[in-house]
Amino acid sequence: MLNKTQKSTAIVSIDEDATTMIVLKSDQVIYSVNLMVNTRSLDEAITKFFNDEFGMSIGKLTAKTIRTELGGAFPQAPQINIRGRQITGRKIKDVMVSEVQIREAIADSVNKIVSGIGAALGQVPVEMRSVIAENGVLLRGEGSKIRGLDRMLSSETGLAVTVAQESSRREKG
Repeated sequence: MLNKTQKSTAIVSIDEDATTMIVLKSDQVIYSVNLMVNTRSLDEAITKFFNDEFGMSIGKLTAKTIRTELGGAFPQAPQINIRGRQITGRKIKDVMVSEVQIREAIADSVNKIVSGIGAALGQVPVEMRSVIAENGVLLRGEGSKIRGLDRMLSSETGLAVTVAQESSRREKG
């Protein structure tokens, strides 16, 4: 039986290179899994969308900005103007894109993240599941900024999901 004084936490970190879920018990990793989807796959989906939909190429930084500004797992309302280079003709082109278009463009990657986390949670040792159910999941990393991802993950897993507040201050030293 798990001693309630032993603190346990499930942390999901969605970063550029990997999505990692770890379960800590008394500050020791007892379970860890890397998923094959990451923020790079979200940015690639956005880049592909612009290529397919508008015949234009955008850079990595633009894709990341679009993900941050419009990326969402649930409906929102914003639109932004994006400037990119036409694939044929090489002229600069401006297009207005909506959150709906970007949400649809990244839906497959978002669904892979959510289903991968759900599957990983199913592999956690049985004695830890009740503690995770009690404490929930901490979502962090660049991908945690996708609006509504916490609600979608909570809806799919039945767990409370909290998004970590990343510190924007740098340590002086």
